[in-house]
Amino acid sequence: MTKIGKEYIDDLTGLYNRRYLLLEAIKKLKSAEQKGMPLSMVFIDLDHFKNVNDTYGHARGDVVLREFGEFLKRELRQNDTVYRYGGDEFICILPNADYAQAVVVSGRFMKRCRAKEFAKNRLTLSIGIASFPENAGDWKGLFELAEVYYYQGLMFKESGDKINSKKYFTKATKIFKKLGAKGWVEKISSVSLKKGAHSGHNG
Repeated sequence: MTKIGKEYIDDLTGLYNRRYLLLEAIKKLKSAEQKGMPLSMVFIDLDHFKNVNDTYGHARGDVVLREFGEFLKRELRQNDTVYRYGGDEFICILPNADYAQAVVVSGRFMKRCRAKEFAKNRLTLSIGIASFPENAGDWKGLFELAEVYYYQGLMFKESGDKINSKKYFTKATKIFKKLGAKGWVEKISSVSLKKGAHSGHNG
């Protein structure tokens, strides 16, 4: 087994870090393409994590992040990998998992997360999913689409807050326009979970 250098490990959680993600993502996607297999990316964000830091302090917040990272590792399949992308954002790469399978895995995260406490705190999640080759043919496209679907989930979760809804809608809109995606208004405005356009939250 190849030893991973410390520069690729997140100091706080012990998970792989963003730097390693950027190296591995391209390799994993290339492998999936060569084998003719699907691959999915799951973008996970802890809802209102700032409130934990503000209420209980950063030391408690650090424990929450460590415990949540361990939780994700336990919930993933054997060949899946989780990375701490930054702050309270995590990315999971699921080899040989199409959109439907990624939704099942993500649903399990949400269900079991609701049943747990992390350093005596309850957490809810917002999740965006994008799959190869269904949604995009390269890593950048996968990430940007997963991010869009994550913001879509936030928009609906904050639907009672016009300011937040507008903020998330605007950000998602910019990404879709950048990608040149057609029908972005319908994708962001529709709450139906269509294949290849999934956002989830358990708030």
